[in-house]
Amino acid sequence: MPPSHRSPRGCVNVPLRGPDSAGFGIDDADDFADADEIEDHAAVFEDAGPAAFDNARGRVVTTVVHVGRLEHIKNIRKSRRRLICGREQDCEDRMVYQQISRDPAEGFRRTRLPTGWFSWTLTTQLSELLAEAEARFGPRDPTWTPLGIEFDGDVPHIWYPGNRRHVSVVLTELARQDVKRALFQLSHETIHLLSPTGGAEAPVIEEGLATMFSNQISARYGLGFSYDVQSYVTAANLTEALLAMYPDGIKRARERETSFTKFTPQLIQETCPNVPSEMAARLCQPFVRG
Repeated sequence: MPPSHRSPRGCVNVPLRGPDSAGFGIDDADDFADADEIEDHAAVFEDAGPAAFDNARGRVVTTVVHVGRLEHIKNIRKSRRRLICGREQDCEDRMVYQQISRDPAEGFRRTRLPTGWFSWTLTTQLSELLAEAEARFGPRDPTWTPLGIEFDGDVPHIWYPGNRRHVSVVLTELARQDVKRALFQLSHETIHLLSPTGGAEAPVIEEGLATMFSNQISARYGLGFSYDVQSYVTAANLTEALLAMYPDGIKRARERETSFTKFTPQLIQETCPNVPSEMAARLCQPFVRG
């Protein structure tokens, strides 16, 4: 080993290159250039101690490896992987990047209009729909963060990636190349963004409101879509009957309880006194599709 690389008894200095230098990883000079070689030579040293390394950018740094504990060798391997990839887990990140869909989807490219404004996209329409829903039915729960729109399967829904109060809207595969269908489905899921359940089943009043709202958006924009599943039709009829009696009834109820899943017949009758008890009870039942 060259004298410049020697260190006090019991350890060996291993030069490393930072992630921005010309070469990545452990220096391949004529010293202990590789963690495997360090492990092979570990027995010649006596003391045990910690491993330290510096990831400073663009400069050669020294890792001091004390012998006798193979976990320190593993630390060197981890640091080497960091340097080779640029940062920890970058190799895994590259795999994630490779898995991102390249399939085209309509509704996301904006264009500048002659007026100087930009065309609508599904993203900006979601903003518009959510603003309208909040104005009519009360503000959304701000402890949840809407992320955006995805396409998959044959049932639109929302889901919660990462279990960290993030919400993603999933539209169907058919909607990927059909903006009208996508907007119809998106208007339904917008209501579910007001008070996400984290996976709990929605009550009839929430599904009824989502169905009613998307029917209204379809009629307004001439989308040509409606519901033919009886459970959604029934839920929408019950919700429309409530709002016919109290146009701001849902908004008033959500001033006291934000989450639809926590609505009770008593809450509905307290905020909307003339609603029959049977209707209030049905509105608070878990929604069953069918």
